Amino acid sequence: YIKNLKEEIIYELTEETVTWEEVTDNISSKKELESFIAKNINSQFGSFKEYFNEYIAENDMDLPSVMKNSNIDKGYFYNIVNGDRQPKRDKILCLCIGAGMDVAHINRGLRLGHFSRLDPKNERDLRIKYAVMNGESSVININIMLENEGLEILK
Repeated sequence: YIKNLKEEIIYELTEETVTWEEVTDNISSKKELESFIAKNINSQFGSFKEYFNEYIAENDMDLPSVMKNSNIDKGYFYNIVNGDRQPKRDKILCLCIGAGMDVAHINRGLRLGHFSRLDPKNERDLRIKYAVMNGESSVININIMLENEGLEILK
């Protein structure tokens, strides 16, 4: 349990360049550990919808352009944004990519949606990650790349 927790904390904090030692030096009890997890791992967002909407607001983005870049049907898009539908993993990827999120933000969105993060051992995930890291924010362009590689497109 502790090994998996350690890996998860390190992964979540990678973008913030905090080391495991810096984290563990300040945690001496189970109560402190649980407090750290609540604050840093589970975050202030209870759902993907909350996280996504906050990201859009903080980055002063307009929903129509995010919807276009996400390549998601208008009705389905607004059902997700309003919390009427719970998106599957591919839809979360589409929304996050369409919003121009970096890999760390995408992985947090996936986690909040209760899905696995982009897996570097999975070719499809690795190619998506590479595209995002190189500034791609159009699901259509990523789908073209995936299709050219013989991989399943984002649906």
